[in-house]
Amino acid sequence: MKNINKISFPVLDISINEWNIENISEIIFYDIYFHNKSYELFEELRLNHKVIDSKGNIFKIIKLQNREISWIIFFVKSKQEMIFELLEETSDLDDLKDFMLNKINNLEVNEYKFKWIEKIKKAENFRGLIRGM
Repeated sequence: MKNINKISFPVLDISINEWNIENISEIIFYDIYFHNKSYELFEELRLNHKVIDSKGNIFKIIKLQNREISWIIFFVKSKQEMIFELLEETSDLDDLKDFMLNKINNLEVNEYKFKWIEKIKKAENFRGLIRGM
């Protein structure tokens, strides 16, 4: 295993085959935490998925682990952390733009879709491209 959790957020899940109104909120995430206690849901939504980070590196989500116990945990909702493995794959900005534009074409036509397409076309780096969603 290499460089676990050396990942720059936000990240884009590139393993979701079809983007639609039901799963659009699952495509980008902003931290290492899985905000649900259901391991079955983690398996369905995240386990073994590939993500591209804000620097263009590709990672695979390999497991879920509990945060280290601290006194603060008793006062706040506990979270579980996703563990990422850096893959020896990369993407360039234009490839990711093409990927995203292709996925967006499956979404229903609305005003937001056209604004999103324009943001993708104008993005100058991975972070801007992913945050543009």
